[in-house]
Amino acid sequence: MNGFRKAAALGGSLILAAALAAGVPAGVEAKETESDADQISVTASSTVKVSPDMAELTFTVESSGTDAAGTQQENTNDVNKILAVLTKLGSSAKSITTSDYYLYPVYDNDGTVSGYRVRTTLTVKDIPVLDLGTILTACVQAGINQVSDVSYYCSNYDAVYQQALQQAMQTAQGKAAAIAGAAGRTIAKVSSVTEEAPNTSARYDTVSLKAASTTASDSSSMNVMPGELAIEADVTAVYDMN
Repeated sequence: MNGFRKAAALGGSLILAAALAAGVPAGVEAKETESDADQISVTASSTVKVSPDMAELTFTVESSGTDAAGTQQENTNDVNKILAVLTKLGSSAKSITTSDYYLYPVYDNDGTVSGYRVRTTLTVKDIPVLDLGTILTACVQAGINQVSDVSYYCSNYDAVYQQALQQAMQTAQGKAAAIAGAAGRTIAKVSSVTEEAPNTSARYDTVSLKAASTTASDSSSMNVMPGELAIEADVTAVYDMN
């Protein structure tokens, strides 16, 4: 019996020593703590489609000739004609950029130089979509040889994107509620929300929207069909569950 008492006392001493070493006061039982609330994480996205109202146009003026200086001058004259047309139709100088310029020789089959070509590429920004057909037609008539690209933008991008964000959050809450309900739980509150990096390529960045430059479209202008832009928002939301 004395041996059993000594063993019990020794065991109690060891338990007490372990508790003190762990920082637990004597007489207080150490327990595992549970998290305050379980959480659920969901991702959601929403897309809002909108008709673009602004455009950017990239086109090229190409000239050919027998000597470099003469070909360059011809190209300059053609570009000046187009710049005059753009100015007449309301494009400002700050909206027009010379994005590329090439002067290169043309060779015959035997390797001799037979002439020269000059290419000037212009990019015109801040074009109201309603004016795009008129501007394209007028520039072709003035001498452009190639249209490289037409891009469309939305001047109220930020407002549309915020609408997409709100819809994405509504979708996230619905998904979280459905998952929690299937588990016999309910959602309590949003613990955190992360916005995924948006694609802002559709945003029109000029601060003040330029008014439409033409008062009436020419009946002979080309027909422009800008379609729709899809503006998407993606979020990840974490909800506490009851």
